Amino acid sequence: MRSEFSTGGLPLSVKAGQVMMCGFMGKDPAAAKALIHDIGVGGIIYFSRNLGSEAEVRTLSASLQSDAESSPSGWPLLLATDQEGGPVSRHTKGTPRWPSAMALAAASTGLGDPDVVRRVYFALGRELVACGINTNFAPVLDVNDNPRNPVIGVRSFGDDPRRVGQLGAMAAKGLAEAGVLAVGKHFPGHGNAGEDSHAVLPVVSRTAEVLEQVELAPFRTAIKEGIGALMTAHVLYPALDTARPATLSGAIINDLLRHRLGFRGLLFTDCMEMSAIAKGVGTVEGAVQALKAGADMVLVSHSEGVQVATYKAILNAAQSGGL
Repeated sequence: MRSEFSTGGLPLSVKAGQVMMCGFMGKDPAAAKALIHDIGVGGIIYFSRNLGSEAEVRTLSASLQSDAESSPSGWPLLLATDQEGGPVSRHTKGTPRWPSAMALAAASTGLGDPDVVRRVYFALGRELVACGINTNFAPVLDVNDNPRNPVIGVRSFGDDPRRVGQLGAMAAKGLAEAGVLAVGKHFPGHGNAGEDSHAVLPVVSRTAEVLEQVELAPFRTAIKEGIGALMTAHVLYPALDTARPATLSGAIINDLLRHRLGFRGLLFTDCMEMSAIAKGVGTVEGAVQALKAGADMVLVSHSEGVQVATYKAILNAAQSGGL
């Protein structure tokens, strides 16, 4: 395994893969070998389709990391999943089904102890570490203030921006203490959207002032408390960018998140195969645009052909000077 992590000596063909995180089908690590050796991905995302018992996942993770050691980069993989608790829990075989964020918020209120959230996410994180998983796409930092929102709901800590930020930061600290990279989502906020970005491109038509007070508040708190990574939302915010959803917007990623909010951590996109992107600019072109806008790593979670095409497009953009 490489002992230093400077990218200076890596060819563009390797760098182009390192900015991708991809998924694969089934529980056989051989199914991911091409992703690691031919594309040279920087990360693998697990779904329920990949996960069995703790011992099985630990063996899978070790095998993938061993493949990464002999890959062109020699770098270890980010091994990620969505283990939020509640309805979005990928690893469920032989492990507790942890409460949702909203249930934890209620418990912390009832107990008068917000630290319960940190302790729960620490325990959840320890389970992930035991499986060889080092990255968790959680906590959800969306403010759930639209009862018609079809995709957030109990995944959120609630409808109070201050409370969501406080508990979200606690959750991120718990994961970090367990040795897991916490990835807060979905920047700059999916909670008020009336539609699901898996199916369409939602629009949040709030003014910049309201976005500042509601959507951005939890992310500002989490950034101040040192969260290591965030994930973008495939949502259009006309007050911030009239043309591009957050994932593709330099105005939102660079101007707002990086410069105004001062975020210096790792920025993932949500999956680029979701319809909000795939039925718009398309997954392949969208991935290039997201990197141009300032994202660090693009997710292409499902389709092998799309993953290969995305890699080629990123490499071509890098070779031509577009990236």
